[in-house]
Amino acid sequence: MKFSKLIIIGITLAIFLIFAGTVFSQDDNDDKPVTIATILENTEYPLTEEQAKQLKEIESGQGFSMYRTINEMFDENQMEALKEALGSSPGRNDRPSRPRNLFQVILFENAGCPLTESQVQKLKELPMGQGRGGMQGMTDILTDEQQEVMQKFRGNRRGGGAGQRGPGGNRPVNR
Repeated sequence: MKFSKLIIIGITLAIFLIFAGTVFSQDDNDDKPVTIATILENTEYPLTEEQAKQLKEIESGQGFSMYRTINEMFDENQMEALKEALGSSPGRNDRPSRPRNLFQVILFENAGCPLTESQVQKLKELPMGQGRGGMQGMTDILTDEQQEVMQKFRGNRRGGGAGQRGPGGNRPVNR
């Protein structure tokens, strides 16, 4: 009888230690949030106070002027540091290359659900030019909260719709 109680206590203790070890090891490996400030703080080109203020004022409903504001906000050295951290997207129409997913980093940062280091790494690994497939790849990497933020943004871009074609969207439904 005593032997079986000792075995039960031993097994219970072993399970507890395994569980506790798993929980504590996850804390050590927690992804750190990635923000524009954290990317640039370890370079020779940190954000200025004015840039930090401008970043906080960016709203997803500003349309294409928002992208221009973002791309003009950083100096050449900062853009190079951002490209190194986020990956680089080729420029179009004789425009220079730009950091990949820069807007998403800002969008999620301002929404209070920043991307993590592992998410940024996974986004860098996604192939470019995949159209809807690339967007699906991105969506698979995002948390539920980030997906909601992205869906609200995409809805805003499509004329206030919920990201759907047809009424409220930007393209008519073919019938």
